[in-house]
Amino acid sequence: MEGYESREARQAAMEIKPESRGGFHDLRDFISQVESMGDLQVVNGADWDQEIGALTEVVAEHKEHPVLLFDNIKGYPPGYRVLTNPLTTVRRVCLALGLPLDTKPLDILKVWKDKSANFQPVPPIMVKDAPVKENVVTGKDVDLLKFPVPKWHDQDPTRYMGTADCVLMRDPDAGWVNLATYRMALHDKDTLGLYISPGKHGYLFLQRYHERGESAPIAVSFGHDPLLFLTCATFFPYQNSEYEYAGWLRGKPYEVTRGVTTDLPIPATAEIVIEGEVPPRSVETRTEGPFGEFTGYYSVGPHPQMVVKVKSIMFRNNPILLGAPPFRFPIHWFSAIPFNAAETWDALDKAGVPDVKGVWQFGSWFPFLTVVAIRQRYAGHAKQAALVAMGAKGSAYCGRLMVVVDDDIDITSLEDVVWAITTRCEPANSIDLIRECWSSPIDPIISPEMRFGLPHGAQHASRLIINACRPYTWLKDFPKVNAASPELKEKMRTKYADLMALLKG
Repeated sequence: MEGYESREARQAAMEIKPESRGGFHDLRDFISQVESMGDLQVVNGADWDQEIGALTEVVAEHKEHPVLLFDNIKGYPPGYRVLTNPLTTVRRVCLALGLPLDTKPLDILKVWKDKSANFQPVPPIMVKDAPVKENVVTGKDVDLLKFPVPKWHDQDPTRYMGTADCVLMRDPDAGWVNLATYRMALHDKDTLGLYISPGKHGYLFLQRYHERGESAPIAVSFGHDPLLFLTCATFFPYQNSEYEYAGWLRGKPYEVTRGVTTDLPIPATAEIVIEGEVPPRSVETRTEGPFGEFTGYYSVGPHPQMVVKVKSIMFRNNPILLGAPPFRFPIHWFSAIPFNAAETWDALDKAGVPDVKGVWQFGSWFPFLTVVAIRQRYAGHAKQAALVAMGAKGSAYCGRLMVVVDDDIDITSLEDVVWAITTRCEPANSIDLIRECWSSPIDPIISPEMRFGLPHGAQHASRLIINACRPYTWLKDFPKVNAASPELKEKMRTKYADLMALLKG
């Protein structure tokens, strides 16, 4: 486990203070706590062919909805299960982060931002006795079809094992290990597809391996606790391992164990882990896609994509496959909190943009619409915030609209944001178009000619900046909002609590 031992030695001399965040040991412990909250629903007898995906979507259409644990899946033995919707409500995100369950969404994001901004690496610790090694198969005994991998959407051409996965690869030069979530199709008993958007860390690793004519070692977890999933699926700086972030967030090191056919550090309490290698495209590809992506459209495919040749599988007794099938906005399929917005918020802070009161994003996992709230201090303040935010990693990838609003707008409310745009934006003077920005073949606005006629990674798209702040030059003269003050509203909520209770019901 090169690249970790020296840090572990240094960490041993440090006091790791336990925290309440991430107060569960593995996915099963999280499920137990969700059940105690009354947020778990067991579903028996569903078909892996579209039913698991469709029911997950129907349930997630409701703001408050349960985690779904599918068992006795058609064609599979009892105990081979699939879990969906783990982090798709605010309460369950609070549980994952160890926060009070009534914490407000923007406050949750600020906790994540501040914790990440003060990041101190907490390296994982190596253990030998790992639950994931209860069952180990290698070579010709490898059979991915023994797991109830769903076909998530009705027009997906195949089943997708990787929607909430944790893909582990080592930088071939620097030696650090990256963890990320990439889509993975199930091709056959020992072959998985691997799609990675250009510019992602794993994509850069594979470029270097394949330029040397080498296959890249890879390991993938398909069932792990939600805190690790959060760190895998959000943006962290290059050469910072997500294991160390997850350990910092939970306040103690993650337990890892060595693989059986690679030297990659795999999550010791994972449910299912495969190991293998990714050969260069010149050696093997498989046609894959289109898949129902988080854009809300089927995109990328059918097209030759990279593959993973699986050499080993480790899994626990009665394994649980973690799933996060993407759906169209406004359904939450990954998380009820747009954690990538925290990276943009942090970038604004580090750039010295004053009085930023919050950042939020709409558009499923894509930052299609990023909103920044500021308290205006000078002419040009809003444009400055927009330009910095647009270039931040948390909003640069496949963004579409960058909106800046005053701090009286609730940026977690799309209705509030639209109201600000329609009443405070003067289109002739308040909108800017920025061309040739970072995009992806997954972006639905990319034409077929650009998607497949250009080299992978050469796609780009434009951005729109909207200044939806009151004009700074006559800020004091702008019409007043005809709403009761926050203090009066709170007084009414307290005085007429019985009425408020009926409204919540």
